[in-house]
Amino acid sequence: MGENVIFMICSLLEPITIMITALVIWKLPAEFGGMWAYRTTWAGKSPATWVFAQYSFGKIGFFSNLAALVLTVLAFVPVLAVERFEPFGALVCMIVTTAQVALMFVDIFVVEGLLKKNFDKEGNPKNQV
Repeated sequence: MGENVIFMICSLLEPITIMITALVIWKLPAEFGGMWAYRTTWAGKSPATWVFAQYSFGKIGFFSNLAALVLTVLAFVPVLAVERFEPFGALVCMIVTTAQVALMFVDIFVVEGLLKKNFDKEGNPKNQV
């Protein structure tokens, strides 16, 4: 049982780290071109894309990883509570961690899609009618 608690703690590190990072990026965004920020080619096209990207990634990253945190805890409930599932702690840890990393890439793709939807190739806001 002790090693399963360690597996769960290890699985919780990724969503907690991304949540803290996203919260900082969302609430305390860096100046245009700053180092502690969501930095991609699209985000750096203009100050407008920069602000939009910081806000979007912060909000999306925080809430998606909050959901991942809850799902991680729920995934470990059977492993910790039911004796016959105890040998599967490492497997649950690997599956959950893989899903969390995939979620991080999904967050990036969502933000990049929002940037492409709301800004032209030069970084100017598209006219919304």
